[in-house]
Amino acid sequence: MTQQPVSFIRGNGFTFLQIVLDADESFSLRALRTHYMQEHRSRFNQSILPPTRILFPQISNKVQGIPLGLSSIPRLLFPSSGVGFKEDWHDYILLGRPIVIEHLVALDSAATSRSRRISTNAQEALGHLSVGSPLSVFNMIPAGWWSGWRNNMAKMLDIDAHSWQGESSSSVRPVVTYIFRQPNTGAVLDTDDHRQLIRNLNHLVDSHGYEVHIIDDREISFLERVKISLRTTVMLGTPGSGIMNAIWMHPSRLSLAIEIFPDNYLSTKQYFVIGAAGIKHLAWRGSQPLSETSTPLSQISESYLARANADIPPGTVNFLKQPIHVDAVAIVNYAVSWLEQDQGTEDEEM
Repeated sequence: MTQQPVSFIRGNGFTFLQIVLDADESFSLRALRTHYMQEHRSRFNQSILPPTRILFPQISNKVQGIPLGLSSIPRLLFPSSGVGFKEDWHDYILLGRPIVIEHLVALDSAATSRSRRISTNAQEALGHLSVGSPLSVFNMIPAGWWSGWRNNMAKMLDIDAHSWQGESSSSVRPVVTYIFRQPNTGAVLDTDDHRQLIRNLNHLVDSHGYEVHIIDDREISFLERVKISLRTTVMLGTPGSGIMNAIWMHPSRLSLAIEIFPDNYLSTKQYFVIGAAGIKHLAWRGSQPLSETSTPLSQISESYLARANADIPPGTVNFLKQPIHVDAVAIVNYAVSWLEQDQGTEDEEM
């Protein structure tokens, strides 16, 4: 009997099984995080990064620019890696022989969310929604694991690491960024609240000397957006891909991502992904923050389960169609107090 030939791909491969509606620009962080989890558990602890191949078998190369970073991020973070889409995957199939990848990290968060263990148990959901793997395992990974990859991105974009925000508000001028996509079919602020927030943020330039960026996600290039995110100290945004740019922020005591939620919706996705990048995440609703004491993570998880069990068709955003109201004065004052929190201590020490 003749043995069937096998195509062998050496090295590490990342495969993302999501359709384009479920994909976002955090995929590289999630894949690396999962890889480090496996490497930490490995007896030999042999690193095989960067990946040799990055595959999106469910996404056509005709729409790879949605989200914008789907093709750009791999080429910037892993310039020596090959990136393949649905058409490339079909080419592998047409070979008519088995494809063996030496080491494969496969991510499918949609399949994870459909698991009965997650859809029926809030505590299971809370653990597994941490970038697709148990929190207890992720917590074993040393802090700062993402910094090297963030630094690589900064070097590719010619951003000086020393221009990033320091450990105190007096060392480097804080950068406040509000990122939005308005109007949009997804999560957007009420028009009046949106305009008031922009006015109040722009006022910080004169009143506090901050650097302020107001970013319309539809009118800025992917590279410019990442460049600004790399230098941002405090980022504000509504649920969605915009606030996910916080993964590129430099982690310090003052780094903060504020996600603005409506009254009827909470999500763990950005909380865990942004937290995995070392950035503090704060959920905000109306005129006040939702702290872990007033709104425990179990409540956020239960909100997720309520949506998952509501039989909402994939890709729809029915729960985010209503404009989100926010107290622009309160949220800007909170951002300022956060950035000025250590000034008193510094003045006393001088």
